[in-house]
Amino acid sequence: MPQSSLVLNIETDLSDEEAAPFLCGIHAAAIELQVEELQLNLSMFKDMTLMAESMERLVPGVPFEQSAAKNGYYGLIGSDVIFWNFLNSRDNPDFDFVFRVGAHELFHAVQTSLIDGGSLGDFPAWLIEGAAEFFALGMLEKYGYLEHLERWTTFGKVFALNYVNDPGRLATWETSGPYGEGKAPYLNYPLVAEIVGRLASMSSNEAVLRDFWREKSTQETWQVTFERVFGLSVQEFYEIIDSEYSASQS
Repeated sequence: MPQSSLVLNIETDLSDEEAAPFLCGIHAAAIELQVEELQLNLSMFKDMTLMAESMERLVPGVPFEQSAAKNGYYGLIGSDVIFWNFLNSRDNPDFDFVFRVGAHELFHAVQTSLIDGGSLGDFPAWLIEGAAEFFALGMLEKYGYLEHLERWTTFGKVFALNYVNDPGRLATWETSGPYGEGKAPYLNYPLVAEIVGRLASMSSNEAVLRDFWREKSTQETWQVTFERVFGLSVQEFYEIIDSEYSASQS
């Protein structure tokens, strides 16, 4: 049985029952990724006053009012903190939904731990989020949450219909854009996961989930690492994706 040495320092106002799906997602992901010697602070709250106090302690200098936690998103801030706003799941209380989010956020922590002297900000948003969601969807499949998997990936196909209308297409998702403008990968998680899945099919799951993040050095750009790990340039990959999605929607 695979093991993990993940250590969580938890601050929360949630009951065990409320926290269970998120924690299960995190621990299942840690085992799957064979996490070693990773220690995280996990801040889970439904009381936003308590969340703000937790953020002030764990990430000094980050204005809570401008943070993802305040706005109701899940997010990793820094390399050793995961914040989860419980209220953001009140409309999606199913175990499988929250399990997926836990797996997604733990993957971000592993991404950061693999990077040598850099930060996630050195990478394109579509690949950061797409790899995390590609992994999380794989976890849904592994643990049999097939109804949620189908529902979420179908949701992503709606965004695929808009893909060909986005000037620049995949290249526009290197940085996140304003909500509602179709450029932020946060609105397109299933779609960027599918795109990363296409990259994995051209290389391997290991390449997109581990090698790429581990291989980038501070002496080279992510584009150089991309070509070295995946065997084609970023522009070549963009052209493949643009062509495939254009063909599928024609």
